[in-house]
Amino acid sequence: MKQDDKMKKTMYRRHDEAEEQEFAGKEKMAYETELQFLNLVQMGNVNAVREFMEENPYLEYIGNKESFSQNTVRNVRYHFIIMVSMIARHCSEAGMQLELARHLNHLYVRQADLITDLTELKRLAERAFLDFTRRMMTVHKEKVFSQNVARCIDYIYNHIGDRITAQELAAYCRLHPSYLSRLFREEVGIGINEYIRKVKVESAKYMLKYSDDSYLTISNNLSFASQSHFVKVFREQTGMTPKRFREKYYGKGMENQDENILFSQF
Repeated sequence: MKQDDKMKKTMYRRHDEAEEQEFAGKEKMAYETELQFLNLVQMGNVNAVREFMEENPYLEYIGNKESFSQNTVRNVRYHFIIMVSMIARHCSEAGMQLELARHLNHLYVRQADLITDLTELKRLAERAFLDFTRRMMTVHKEKVFSQNVARCIDYIYNHIGDRITAQELAAYCRLHPSYLSRLFREEVGIGINEYIRKVKVESAKYMLKYSDDSYLTISNNLSFASQSHFVKVFREQTGMTPKRFREKYYGKGMENQDENILFSQF
């Protein structure tokens, strides 16, 4: 009898441990998904944000997060409020005017507070995320550029994970490569290839700060020629290696971002 009780306790303990591990795995997946999404919004990558939302439906994503309420609509609303506040904060850090970020944050929080339908709440979330993304795209090209240079910048941000060349951009704009290169340098102040490297390094910095991705994975995701090339370019742009950057900045900016801290910022 005692042996049976002991076996039952062992089974229950293992079951509880398995559930805890499953929940921890889902939380980690949701956290990593969140970081990737924040990066895309902050970069103003509209196409990638749309694709991301199609591949990662918002309600399924919420299902992998900690539940704040037994009421489904209220739970989704709470998570949306936290997410939109995080997006506003990250966008302000990346160049969006603080007053605009605050205004958008308050606007969408007030709208969410009035919605009682799950489908409408999902639509509001998608609309809010795309709104922030489009505005960040504008921030990244806030200088007055010609149409061709603006198209180049849009293309670079929308294809940051690809290997982009000046010839490819020239073909996209239907211009001679030499003419486009000269035009781009005159308006932006740096050459096309240097600008591409700069944008890729900014994306890499975000991944190093907020994800556990290996240096090789980050290098591959941003289409560097090799990991050593990634390290070389990163050091040239930042003055430190990716390893040193991660050791110095990993997790900073995301710590203690509970509801109170988020709302104190906006």
